[in-house]
Amino acid sequence: MEEQTSDHVVEAFVGLREEGMHLCATAYRCIMVAHERTEPVFTLRLYRETVLLGVKIDRVAFNAVLCACSRLGMTKQALELFEQMPELGLVPNGKTYGCLIRVCTGGRKIKQALELFESMRTASIEPNRFTFRDAIRCCVELGKLDEAYDLYREMAPANEVSCSSMRMHILDACRKSVRLSVADRIQADIGPMGLEDGI
Repeated sequence: MEEQTSDHVVEAFVGLREEGMHLCATAYRCIMVAHERTEPVFTLRLYRETVLLGVKIDRVAFNAVLCACSRLGMTKQALELFEQMPELGLVPNGKTYGCLIRVCTGGRKIKQALELFESMRTASIEPNRFTFRDAIRCCVELGKLDEAYDLYREMAPANEVSCSSMRMHILDACRKSVRLSVADRIQADIGPMGLEDGI
């Protein structure tokens, strides 16, 4: 779990930067993480600044940059950054893969999103519910309903809230493509998996 920095510390770092002070890698990381979702353009500007100044950032800061790319729909840039990780001495983790899978899903690079999901699993990194959700949607998009069902089965016991919407998503796709065998398996799972029968 990545630790959060208090707002007043981040504000202090931003103030020092605006006054022309040189920031250390830790200060850059705090600012980038604090703004990755709310001000992604600012996070990317800070990243370019660290590159120009030769400031070596860690994986937490790098993931903030990937998250900013994802928020802005910058699929190509995110994938290019990912390719640079080994030369920067950084190893991807769950957030790294989650950001990449999300930006690929949003950028209609469905096959690439699933390849990244497989790479994540090969590296023994456990997907969170959002990454499972994106992978299931990609499988449905490609008509891989059996694979979508298998991922749903993995996701269901631990993620009941997300599971409900994914269950409906797969069932709708099954009905549209007349793949009722998969739909029947999902319906049969509702009782044994402790899920509500509200379909």
